[in-house]
Amino acid sequence: ERPVAACLSPAVHRYVAFLKAHRGSAPRTVVKHLGELTRFSESLERFGVMSLKVVEPRHIQRFAIEIQAQALATRMGYASTLRSFFGWAYAEELIPIDLRAAVAAPRRFKQRNIRDVLSESEVAQILDAVDRSTVTGRRDYAALMLAVRYGLRPCDIRQLQLDSIHWREGIIRLRQAKTGRTLTLPLLPDVSTALTAYLRDGRPAT
Repeated sequence: ERPVAACLSPAVHRYVAFLKAHRGSAPRTVVKHLGELTRFSESLERFGVMSLKVVEPRHIQRFAIEIQAQALATRMGYASTLRSFFGWAYAEELIPIDLRAAVAAPRRFKQRNIRDVLSESEVAQILDAVDRSTVTGRRDYAALMLAVRYGLRPCDIRQLQLDSIHWREGIIRLRQAKTGRTLTLPLLPDVSTALTAYLRDGRPAT
């Protein structure tokens, strides 16, 4: 919506044309890059930068401080755009040095947010929504019960075999796909009922 500042305008428009013609970027992606580079150009203009050739790492670092209050995902988007732009500009010999190293992406810590969990009522709503009168519904219900009661990973549910279920002993024993470790679980009554319904009236002949 705003024009690119004069110090970056020629280069940015060439870069946008490059994204469209050679990268095959979607229009939405192009607009995103253009908006982020527009804001960066406005920052350079405030610093008195008149040309792309005189941009220095300190200008990039000052801009990073300006957007510090933005959400983490937003700042990571700016970093990605600037690295791509400076890499292209260096390849096109529009800047004397490769400035990508000066673009420091914000640190992103794993599990920085509390994981989402479902309440018991929400779990009950999901289970109740399954139509167990159909073959597909009985299969889905059995898979959901394995996930809900034991927290099994999808890969472990997919690989579950008849030999994994020990009916007389009342246990499920399987080798976890991710860790390779053997996991032994009690065969809970409601899980047993769901599996039995699927095996008797849902599982295809094999």
